[in-house]
Amino acid sequence: ADSPRFLSMWQGAYRGITMANAVIDRVSAMSIPDATKKSVVAQAKFLRGAFYYMLQASFGDVPLVIVEQTAASESQLPRTARAE
Repeated sequence: ADSPRFLSMWQGAYRGITMANAVIDRVSAMSIPDATKKSVVAQAKFLRGAFYYMLQASFGDVPLVIVEQTAASESQLPRTARAE
């Protein structure tokens, strides 16, 4: 927990997950073609999955966040089993 390397990896991955969730949740309100929306959502989901893969490979079970978080209190989530 005190290692700057692991803390940086953890924070960076969850920053990417947060951004991917924001894109997924907000793209439907954009005035762009539906095909573009589908492509953007697919890319964001891929990136979110890649971040989770990296986190699970390094830390095991980690909190799973698949919607945009709106409150700081939501940042203290329990671990989610890999099977989920």
